[in-house]
This record gives sequence, C-alpha cells and structure tokens, in this order.
Amino acid sequence: MLHLNIIIFVSYFSTCVWNRYQSILFLSYLVPPSRIGLLKSIGYFVKLLSAPAWAALSDVKYERLSCLIFCYVVGTITLYFVQVSLIHKVSFAVLILLRIMRSSVGAVGNLTDSLIFETTKHEKVRGYGRSRMYGSIAWGVGSVVGGIMIDRYGLESVFSFTFFFCGCTILGLMWFKYSKNAGEKKTEGGENNNNNNKTKANNGVRHIVNEIKKLLILNEEIRAFCICITLNGFVMTLADSLLPLQIEALNGTRQFSGLTTLVSILGGIPVFYHSKAIYLRYGPWWMIRVGSLILSIRLLILATCVFDESQLKYILVVQLFHGITFALIWTGSTENLQRAVKNCDLTSSIQTLINTLYFTVGQGIGNVFWGHVYEHYERANEGYFLGAVVILINIWMFRDDAKFDKERSARKKDKVGSGRTSRDLVNIV
Repeated sequence: MLHLNIIIFVSYFSTCVWNRYQSILFLSYLVPPSRIGLLKSIGYFVKLLSAPAWAALSDVKYERLSCLIFCYVVGTITLYFVQVSLIHKVSFAVLILLRIMRSSVGAVGNLTDSLIFETTKHEKVRGYGRSRMYGSIAWGVGSVVGGIMIDRYGLESVFSFTFFFCGCTILGLMWFKYSKNAGEKKTEGGENNNNNNKTKANNGVRHIVNEIKKLLILNEEIRAFCICITLNGFVMTLADSLLPLQIEALNGTRQFSGLTTLVSILGGIPVFYHSKAIYLRYGPWWMIRVGSLILSIRLLILATCVFDESQLKYILVVQLFHGITFALIWTGSTENLQRAVKNCDLTSSIQTLINTLYFTVGQGIGNVFWGHVYEHYERANEGYFLGAVVILINIWMFRDDAKFDKERSARKKDKVGSGRTSRDLVNIV
C-alpha cells in the first residue's frame, strides 16, 4: 500500500502546477484572455466526451493501469509540443489541436481515483479516503512549491516541473503494474486476474450504459445524491474562483495564494484519514449534509467580513473549512456510489460519473455563473452570500433523505445480529 500512496502523491504533484498556473503561462506568451478561455472551454468539452470512453475501455477490456500509463505518456508528449508551439509562436489553430489531443487523454484523475478505490475497497480500516488523502496533500504542497518556483525561476519552470514529475509517475505506474502482475502470478497463478478479465469481457459498453441508467433512474437515493453532488460542485467553485481575485486585489503574492490551497488541504486530512470509519458509523447523507453546512458557514464568513492587506492571514483560517467540506463530500460520494453497483465492475465508469457531476457540470456552470455575479456587483461579498443561500436550500430540499442512512444502519444491525462481526460491515452498504 505504501507504493500506491507514493505513486498517488507523485501523480497529483505532477499535474497541480500546470492546472493552477497554465492561464498565467499562456498570458506570458501574449495569448489573449479570450483565446485562453476558448482553449479551456474546448478542453472541458473534449474531456466530457473522452472521460466516459476511457472509463468504459478500462472497465470492459483493459486494465486501469494500462490506460493510465497510456494517458500520462501521450499527455506528457503533447505538453512538450505545446511548449514548442508557444516558444515559436505558431498558429493558434495548432494550440487548439494540441489542446484537443491533450484533453482527449485527460482522464488521468478519474482513472487514478478508480485505481485507488479498486485497490482499497476490501481494506478493513484504511479505505479509499486514507489513500486519496495523499493526492490532496500533493496538491496543496505542489501549489506552494509551484508558487515559490515561479516567483524565483519564472513561468517557464512550469514545463520543467511537470515533465519531471510526469516522468516519475509513468515509471512508478509501470513498476506498480509489473509488481502487481508478478504478485498475482506468484500467489494464485493468475487465477484472480483471469477471472477479472472474464468479468470485464462480459461487461460490454451497452451493459455499462444500461447499469448506469438503472442506477440513476430506478435508485431514488442515488438520483438524489447525484443532484446534491452537482449542487455542491456548483457552489464550491465560488470561493475557488473569487478568492484568488480577492487576494490579487489585496496585493497578495502567488506564494500566499498557494499557501491558501495548502491550508485547505491540511483541514481535510483528518477527514480523509478517518473517512471509512465516518462513512460506516454515520452514513453518506450525514457526510454530505455536514459538509454542506460547513461550506455555508465558510461562505457567510467571507460574505460578512471585509479583509484588507493586513488581514490576509485570517483568510487562511477560513480556508480550513474548505478542506473539511471537500473531504466529507468527496469520500462520502465515492463510497456511496461505488458500493451501489454490486453485479459488475464499473469502478472507472462510476468514478467518471462523480467527477463529471462535481467538476465538469457543477463547477463548469458555476465558473460562468459566479463570474457574471462578480462582474455585476464588482466584488465578491454578494456572490458568497448567494452561494450560502443556495447550499442551505440544498440541505433543506434533501432533509428527508436521512432515512437512507437510518435504513443502512438498520441493515448493519441485522447483519451483526445474524452472527457477523463488526469487520464484516466494511462490505455492507
């Protein structure tokens, strides 16, 4: 498990600086903001189409590790051509083509998360959240390191940083794949691996689509949960979008901006670490309700407090709430939706569904909406207050869905009463 955690850390570390500073990098090469926005929009659209395809491919035929390695290799090579194109100031059409190519293999986040869940789903204590925690730590540390690196060596260092750690990730994944295959052959002669391949071979794309349709249409709890995930993604992007603008307006450095991300990650570490115990004891609806309530408190604090340059440090205290909120909502959603499918292996497809609802749909719409709110009021306070109202309405709308946690708890008690031990509860939904 230590080997997997190291790979998770390095993989998230390799992508955080590029994702965070790519817009500033393009601006430094005199790419107009309107064209940067167009490149981002194209990337979102291509990922919306390509991510489900990669998920289905990994669930149907190939191993997730093989798909993940391929995506990292192609993505890294494409990024090199992006650097060359910017240096030589080639046609913008070439940048669009490269953006399409890179986004078409941009499913590394979904595949990494599905690999984490697949590897840890039978763990008695650790679970998904404790391994996913290392990705969040890497994102926070990388944001600070990236800010320091850019301030000291310039924006061009973003490419060198990304190339180096992407290469380390590729080597780590290849080694993990080799050691995993060798371990399976040594312990069980590859029997389990062959059974998994047979299961995947029987899971055709049409079967995957039908299973997800049934999950969303026939399962009342999952349908309501998906709406909650989307609304939380819609509101969570509010502070992510407006807070950096506030920091820039108050003459905050990029190092401080990266520090706010690190602090938010630190706030979520205890929740990630104990996420499986929280999920088993309280249930996913409790996790998403508490996470939403903390989010509303954070937004109300930002809406009512007026910060100046001497009070920037107090923003760090508020950022602790962000990490707690994200950890509760993300781990609760992953555990609940992944365990809702019992008849076949759809780990990558379900993880892609979660990512699509939260990031692509929720945050995609949120970026546009909250940007217009900020332009209209010319400050962030009204947007924060409106976001808090939206999330409180979300909590009120789904207040009756606590019954699902109660039903789940009753089923657990029945299982224990029938002679099962508490450790067996890990595999009970």
